[in-house]
Amino acid sequence: ERLAALLVTRAAAAFFLDSGAQDLLRDLHEAFRESPSGARRQLEAVLSSEDRERVRAWAQEAADVGFDRFQETVRSRAELREDSGRELLAPVACALRILLHVAPPRARPALGARLAECLLLAGDTEGARAICKRLLRPSRPGDRVGDRAEDRAGDRALLMALRGFCALHGGDLRRAQEDFQEVVEQRQPHPGGCVRALCGRGLLRVLAGSAFLGVLDYVTACRLRPEEALLVAKAYVPWNQRGLLLTALREEGRRMLQRRLDPRPLAALLMELDREDESSHLLAADALYRLGRLDDAHKALLVALSRRPQAAAVLARLALLQLHRGFSYDANQLVRKVVQSGDTTCLQPTLDIFHHEDRQLLWGHCHARALAILRGRPGGAKDGARTREAIAYLSLAIFAAGSQATESLLARARCYGFLGQKRTAMFDLNAVLRAEPRNVPALCGRALLHLALDQQKEAVDDILLALKLDPMTAAPEIRSLKPEAQALITQGLSAHGRALLSQLPDTGTPISHEDTQGLLAAGEKALQPTPMSEAARARRGLLQLKKGDVRAAVQDLQGLAGTDTQDLGFLLHLLDASERQGLAQAAAQEARTLLNSGQPGQALGYCSLAIVASDSSACHLRLRASCLAELGEFGQALRDLDRVLQEGVADSNLPVRAEDFCSRGCLLLSLGDEAGAAGAFTQALKLAPAIAQSSLWERPGRAPAAQVFLYLGQHCLEEQRYAEAWTAAESGLLVDPKHCGLKRLKARLRRQASSDCRLH
Repeated sequence: ERLAALLVTRAAAAFFLDSGAQDLLRDLHEAFRESPSGARRQLEAVLSSEDRERVRAWAQEAADVGFDRFQETVRSRAELREDSGRELLAPVACALRILLHVAPPRARPALGARLAECLLLAGDTEGARAICKRLLRPSRPGDRVGDRAEDRAGDRALLMALRGFCALHGGDLRRAQEDFQEVVEQRQPHPGGCVRALCGRGLLRVLAGSAFLGVLDYVTACRLRPEEALLVAKAYVPWNQRGLLLTALREEGRRMLQRRLDPRPLAALLMELDREDESSHLLAADALYRLGRLDDAHKALLVALSRRPQAAAVLARLALLQLHRGFSYDANQLVRKVVQSGDTTCLQPTLDIFHHEDRQLLWGHCHARALAILRGRPGGAKDGARTREAIAYLSLAIFAAGSQATESLLARARCYGFLGQKRTAMFDLNAVLRAEPRNVPALCGRALLHLALDQQKEAVDDILLALKLDPMTAAPEIRSLKPEAQALITQGLSAHGRALLSQLPDTGTPISHEDTQGLLAAGEKALQPTPMSEAARARRGLLQLKKGDVRAAVQDLQGLAGTDTQDLGFLLHLLDASERQGLAQAAAQEARTLLNSGQPGQALGYCSLAIVASDSSACHLRLRASCLAELGEFGQALRDLDRVLQEGVADSNLPVRAEDFCSRGCLLLSLGDEAGAAGAFTQALKLAPAIAQSSLWERPGRAPAAQVFLYLGQHCLEEQRYAEAWTAAESGLLVDPKHCGLKRLKARLRRQASSDCRLH
């Protein structure tokens, strides 16, 4: 008590000497901390009531000025997550503690609430919680109602909100939610406590995943007291949750704008939370535009542009506003800057804000500008640069038009095609056709791209659909193509027509003699060009066959067999089975005649005709393999013979299959594949030993065949494949029982295997 009295006395001396409030308040704070009752008695002894009132006013001023300075520091924080300025709260807390001792009892609850707030903001959560708990205790029976009930209603709301934030900082989210909710649900809520409770509840809702409801709480708080809402967001909210809160406010603010709600209070809060954030300024400008305040929106955008002169989102908004206001020249300059920036990621959310009429103005301006650029292309090396510039304008036009961008999409697809970006052009054409499946120019354009990508079937499908929908539009589109592309389209349409013709039902009624004569007359008239193509000769041969001249028909049809088997197959499909069988037999007979006369080159076409007419008959495949072998085309002959062997797996005619394997071995031997030849010879000997021996003695001969088996056996012996070597030796001795090399190989194999294995 003596120390407290001395401190109070020194404080009184400082008061009378007018040496400043800082020393006075420091001594009083220490005195009340040492002995509250002693300090109070000494204060009453040394100072009159008027002087004590002046001391209280000084302490109140120090608390108010210090807290205002702290609020200003919080508002000027450059980084949202920092907690600078907390040291300013120590003098404030000191002054408030003095006031709690010298102020009248009616003022103490409010002072206690402000002290709890200072402790919370300074990071002393436990101290703030203790004060809130003490001041929120239920009233005692002896307390006066005026001092403890009606007069403390606002203070109680503020204290409960502060206690909720203390629980939030301590991780007790359930208790925090209860306190915030109780404050908000009061019938006559206190503005200060309600703002803090709304911000606290909004943060809890954001953390729980209900961002929209949380942001609505912040919007309400901003409408009540925007300065206090800013203080809560930058100081009350834990530093590690402020970033999440800021992100939620930004995203929901943009969604509020799309829902036709007014986000201006939220935009003002966002601009204070992060003054360098461009999106907050744009949100405010967009809200002003929606409210019809175009001049204010223009001013806000100019402020944002001064911060970032090349920001595409700001430039696009300014261009739309200038178009709306009729300033075409300014709008054109702004659009050019947007195009030059190359930043299109911001355009869609930007344009969604503006009215349809303003977007149509932007679409018309950009589309017309792109067409003017394309018409004025100088040619040469600068064509690519001008085309890319036109693409940029068309992209902006497409963003502006939305679902009605057909013309711009078609124009951009042509530009991409000119630059060789086929798949990108395909993407634009597919977008048009998704919206308008019957758009003929888009179908023709996509057909051309399919051709460029070697997708002929898809190209023909698109052209056919376009011709069905609008022949008058599709035909000029086809004629505008290069001759090579037109030829590919023609071939594809022809093939499609043949496929449709081949699918027509067969009535089974033969063509009458009169119809045959009419067809012959029409064919002779139509097939006049000289020299006649193979396709034309084949069609004449078809008519000759209908006339009954099989030999002439075979001569005309065999030429097409060597050039276009698909076309030949289509023609032969128009014949009945008996006609095709007779044609195959005649062609095979002619081929044999030519082969016997030593003319394999001329016989090849007849062989192919026989194969196509007989649906790849085995005997005709063997005939063509013989012809190809005589021409030295051993690989092609081997393919024909392999088809025979594959299709005749279940054939019970073993001698014939043995002959086929012998022929296959001879072809492999001609190709230098001795191991494959030995395998084929072995297969033949297994199927029909006698027939195979006879065939191998004839071709390639007894000695060469035995030498093949000897080579295979020696190779297998070197690799210690004794069983295979033994089989090769046995097979070779069947061909040449007196072959010395094979006998020595067999004896060596016996010696090699006598110790540990049994070969037979």
